[in-house]
Amino acid sequence: QIWLAALAALAALAIQVRLYRGEVNPAVATVTVGTSGLALSHIKFGPRLTARALAALCVLIAAAFMHGSLRRSAEQIAHDLDAISDGWFFTALASGSLGTSLGAQRPSTLPPRIQLLAAVAFPLLLMSGAAARHGRSGDTRELLLPWLYAALPFSCAFAAFLWCGPPDMSPPDMSTRRSSHLPSAGKGGPPPSPFACAVPSSTAGLAAPPEAAAPARAGPPRACP
Repeated sequence: QIWLAALAALAALAIQVRLYRGEVNPAVATVTVGTSGLALSHIKFGPRLTARALAALCVLIAAAFMHGSLRRSAEQIAHDLDAISDGWFFTALASGSLGTSLGAQRPSTLPPRIQLLAAVAFPLLLMSGAAARHGRSGDTRELLLPWLYAALPFSCAFAAFLWCGPPDMSPPDMSTRRSSHLPSAGKGGPPPSPFACAVPSSTAGLAAPPEAAAPARAGPPRACP
């Protein structure tokens, strides 16, 4: 799912360039740098380590948003709210891409326990940060917009791919396919054709030698001299 990570990186980069310009938002910067590193991790370390890095990145992004909710000034929090409102499409696109990529992981690459923990931790930490922002500013949009444009797209995309399951890319078993086309010898097999002729076996068609056909007669016993 490298293209999903690249899509999330491009969406976060568009938010940073268009809405923040010279200012750096911790959550947006975490999305941009982290999703860009996932592509390099997949090439260098393989899909198993990349899947674990993706689960850790989802938790780290929400934690960065919560940290910014406690450390940023009131003016910066108001700017974050305007950025979410103006760049709602890119925010929803990045969140949905992360949820899709996390939900599409196979159990062989990412254990289901880690997958579910990351999927639950992302909206919980995100909405905890939104509640902290609402307590500081008193604006109800601080609760509505992060839920509508970040937590909800992430959770819906994750649940959809988790419900459908990842596509099975394993090659078909040719031995099972060949055996399914063979007629079964027991009950349920196709009836023999009435026009089929019996083929004599190789041993039945061979004529027995005369010595084996007629046993030799034993002569009278000879007396010893």
